[in-house]
Amino acid sequence: MTVRALALALVATLALAGCSGGGDESVEPRSLSSSTPASVATSSGTAASGATTTAAGTVLALGETGTVAWQVDARTQATADVTVVKVQRRGPSVLSGWVPEDQVADTTPYFVRGSVVNAGETELGGAALPLYLRDASGVLTPAVTFGSDYPRCPSTPLPDPFAPGDTVDICLVYTLAPGADPDAMTFQPTSTDLGVTWQVG
Repeated sequence: MTVRALALALVATLALAGCSGGGDESVEPRSLSSSTPASVATSSGTAASGATTTAAGTVLALGETGTVAWQVDARTQATADVTVVKVQRRGPSVLSGWVPEDQVADTTPYFVRGSVVNAGETELGGAALPLYLRDASGVLTPAVTFGSDYPRCPSTPLPDPFAPGDTVDICLVYTLAPGADPDAMTFQPTSTDLGVTWQVG
């Protein structure tokens, strides 16, 4: 799988108010049949904090929690309980004023809502989650980062400070090209790791 390079210039230079609305549409999760294993991995891992992490390759349903670990930087090992609650397709107009107008019609935005608990022993303020929207062809798309406050769905890193035991509700913005269908949310710290996924397509 590859990470799709964002084709849109999604850094806003001004905080614009009064963006026009767009239709809301939650993506219904695909049912997992009884013959589909909940996990393709056989064992869970252990984070540096000692917490037991969700096995790589695990497939979760929306609303379920995975315990994940990743290397934030050379000195910071993160462990968090991540829950993906909802994946919501929005109309392109919700990005009006935040991307070049000639690109708005060529974008399908998704708002992804969930929660994160710092389950480790280190401060994680300002850390970004390696949480991607995977489309039906297996391409991974990172969350959009805005240059100023986007009140509809902030799409920011973890708050600062974010101490052990802290919890936060999150909303992240993703964009797919027209015709691309969402398949899953994937927590994948590196391109070689088998991630933990939440099935949404």
